[in-house]
Amino acid sequence: MAAAARGAKSAGGATIGILPTEIRESANEWIDHVVVTGIGHARNLAVVASGEAVIAVGGGYGTLAEIGLALTLGRPVVVLEPGWQVEGTRADSGRGRRARARGGLARGSRVSLAETARLLAVAADLH
Repeated sequence: MAAAARGAKSAGGATIGILPTEIRESANEWIDHVVVTGIGHARNLAVVASGEAVIAVGGGYGTLAEIGLALTLGRPVVVLEPGWQVEGTRADSGRGRRARARGGLARGSRVSLAETARLLAVAADLH
């Protein structure tokens, strides 16, 4: 979450951090608006349900859970490498972790904003 927030801030964007704890101070320094939940991993649903799409970059099982929740809610999902390969997500090519099915991955986590937008548009067309 810190890398995404840092990138958004460096591009002049506003950031929102939805935290699994009730400790506001645990938000990273790039978060403008903090939402404390105190619900642990269940906050993944709040994260996914609050957005119009999900861009997953790397991550562990929490990221995998967010991908699954997003697909369940009908949100478009783009997985950037390194990351999970999950059926129903969209990207270009590459290999991901072993929870894989049919989705591909965009190479490298330095995918351009234009390419990410294109992938989201493709994913949205499929939902």
